[in-house]
Amino acid sequence: MQPSGFAFTAEQKQKILEVLRQRGAILPCSRCGNPSLSLSDGFFLNNVGDGKSMFLGGPAIPAVVVICVRCGAIYEHAVGTLGLFDEFGFKGTA
Repeated sequence: MQPSGFAFTAEQKQKILEVLRQRGAILPCSRCGNPSLSLSDGFFLNNVGDGKSMFLGGPAIPAVVVICVRCGAIYEHAVGTLGLFDEFGFKGTA
């Protein structure tokens, strides 16, 4: 978990955006068609469980988040699938 006030460094943002471009994640917003998207500072941690209960601090899938600046649509990209586990010090498998 990031401490309060966490922000990606300029280099980390550049790396994330570079990987998203390489993977073809460059299309405009699918909801409103706006081409302007913003990379959020920090990660979403999607808890993994049985669907019956939630365990804080349990297994999670970290994701970088891109947000449409017009309509607010949120797009999550799994850090492991992007090959960025090591970049951000996550442990586990993609």
